[in-house]
Amino acid sequence: MEAWDLWYPEFGVSPGDPSVLLASVDTGVDWDHPDLRNSLWNNLGEDANGNGVTVIQQGNSWIFDPGDENNIDDDNNGYIDDLIGWDVSGTIGLPDNNPTPKPGVSTGGTWAHGTHVAGLLNATTDNTTGISSVGFNCRIMSVKSSEEDNNPDVYITDGYDGILYAAKAGFYSVGSTIINCSWGSTQYSTSGQATINVAFENYNSIIVAAGGNGVEDGWGQEYSEHFPSSFNHVIAVAPLGTGDSWNNWATYHETIDISSPGESIRSTKIGTGYVNWMGSSMASPNAASVIGLLSYYYPDFNNVDLRERIEETAGDFIYDLRDSL
Repeated sequence: MEAWDLWYPEFGVSPGDPSVLLASVDTGVDWDHPDLRNSLWNNLGEDANGNGVTVIQQGNSWIFDPGDENNIDDDNNGYIDDLIGWDVSGTIGLPDNNPTPKPGVSTGGTWAHGTHVAGLLNATTDNTTGISSVGFNCRIMSVKSSEEDNNPDVYITDGYDGILYAAKAGFYSVGSTIINCSWGSTQYSTSGQATINVAFENYNSIIVAAGGNGVEDGWGQEYSEHFPSSFNHVIAVAPLGTGDSWNNWATYHETIDISSPGESIRSTKIGTGYVNWMGSSMASPNAASVIGLLSYYYPDFNNVDLRERIEETAGDFIYDLRDSL
């Protein structure tokens, strides 16, 4: 990847930085996946025993550091023992500190959506395993926003609560969070816009969201607003195919800001494997990972600066394509 050539790994200088947080606000993340466990955000504000980590290896798996689970809000961010993120939904709407998908579900089904997104945000790069992410050495914040008692369908039931957690936790930890939202609907929400405003204006967050997959009961293209991607202060991402092709199946609208690859995208699934999916859900984290890399390259940029740089330097063909539809 050309962007990585700006660094010099032979001299110990590599892209990305652990202080850049990329949040998957979604169905949860299988954070024990071999290609994700080394990219996890460790919330050192909750490192009660002071050993420098909040997860440790036990056998072939990783677990929360028992010395850090003390039932105390050590970092005073309003969440107790949020060692790697937060589950704002729990089983029946009661939050907890373990943002994993629902147990016992299909490894490549809808509950794996957040894990797939997390891999695109920041699967461990240059580890001779699986896939690589653009963000390289950034870190994944896991935020589960789906109630586990939703059967048989899986919904994002608490997405805006997830955005608010990601914004606050990242702000108090490292100063900001790049928040990915690979979900949405055509329904406008006043409270949703208010939450986005708080995350953007009060907590220096960047919110990146999937632009939509076109007609809801099929894969035809559709001209429509889509939320949260159409809200103010959100970077809306449309999916493209190979060779920057528009293949007539996604949502397009004036509120789309940029585009990125969204067809046949390989990423992590629950367990140890990988799966190819398509959708604006894949395009959005691909773009968010690029913003993570940019954030490291320009550490003094705030969320407004980063957004302007991304939008002003992106190729403008997507706007010509949009106008031709």
